[in-house]
Amino acid sequence: MPVYIDANSCDCCGELSGKRCETICPGDLIAIDPQTLKAYCRFPADCWDCWSCVKACLSGAIIPRLS
Repeated sequence: MPVYIDANSCDCCGELSGKRCETICPGDLIAIDPQTLKAYCRFPADCWDCWSCVKACLSGAIIPRLS
């Protein structure tokens, strides 16, 4: 089950150039929408729950889902 990304809490890492969640995702599944500057999961079915993005998110916007 893919992680949940709360768009209201996502602040795009304070607009840092690194975008921590996008950079750390080993599956290249997390992306930043260029229009809204909010994170989203490109291919939710491919997320294998490694939680790297959850750990990297400074604002707590990425929330793990358990079953």
